[in-house]
Amino acid sequence: QAKIAAPGQPKIFVSHRRCDLYQALRIAWLADQEGFEFWLDALDPLLQQFQKLIGRPVSPHQNALATAAIIEMALLNSTHVIATMTTNTPGSQWVPYEYGRVKDAVVFTTQAGCWVAPNLNQQKIPEYLYLGKITHSECDIRKWLASEFSTWRSNQPGSTAAAPAGHWSGPPPPPL
Repeated sequence: QAKIAAPGQPKIFVSHRRCDLYQALRIAWLADQEGFEFWLDALDPLLQQFQKLIGRPVSPHQNALATAAIIEMALLNSTHVIATMTTNTPGSQWVPYEYGRVKDAVVFTTQAGCWVAPNLNQQKIPEYLYLGKITHSECDIRKWLASEFSTWRSNQPGSTAAAPAGHWSGPPPPPL
C-alpha cells in the first residue's frame, strides 16, 4: 500500500468523534510539536466549506459522498493515524475504518496508535486497537510520536524535517 506523504514531513490523521473535538485538537497540537503535519476534519477548509465551494445546495447523499471522498484523500495522504478513544467513541463507524486505513499491510504496526481517555474502561477497548500503539497520556503520545518521527526521518535520506512542524496556528489547546 503506497503512501503519498507530503515531501519532507510525516503526516498524522487524527481520528475522533465530533463530540471529542477538544481532545482531537490537543492531539493535533502534540503531533505538530513532535514534527508531524496533521489532518483534522474540523480544520480542513475544503470539508468545512464544501457546499459554498460548489456554489449550490447539495443533497444529503452528495454531501455524504463528498465528505467520504475528502476523508479518504486525507487518509491516503497520511503516514500515521491516531484514534481519540473516549466513552463517546463506541458506536462510531468512522473511527475503526480510519484506524485501519493508514498503515502498512501488516498485522501489528506502529503507524497506528490511539489515546485512551482515563475514564474509558480498559475492557471497553476494541480488540483492533491492540494491533497498534496504545497510549494513555500526553507523555505516552509524545514518546510514540517522537519515536515514529525519528524512524520516518531515518528512512528519508536528506530530510530536513524538524520539530515542531510549525503547522499549528493559535494557542495550544488545553491538556488532555
